[in-house]
Amino acid sequence: MRFPEGHKQAMREHILEAAAAALLRNGLAGIGIPALMNCAGLTHRAFQAHLLNRDALVAKAMRTARRLPVATAPGRLPAPRREPRRTLYPENTSPIPNAAA
Repeated sequence: MRFPEGHKQAMREHILEAAAAALLRNGLAGIGIPALMNCAGLTHRAFQAHLLNRDALVAKAMRTARRLPVATAPGRLPAPRREPRRTLYPENTSPIPNAAA
């Protein structure tokens, strides 16, 4: 079965974008070939047709991750707390000596 021109490149981009998103979300541990291809809706055979091995995938996914929209990246870190945390045991809190007021 013949695919339209540009199909192979589009599938390769699809795999790399899925891998880049997994890399941003979960780090290197997030790029397992079977799970990644399942998320991309493709088979392991499709992976083999587009990339040599996992190392090649990781290298290309890192390059792809640089150009993904920020919305694909993991959520921002929470804002720093403005007040000190309260302890369950007030007797454990003591003033800090020589602390600036």
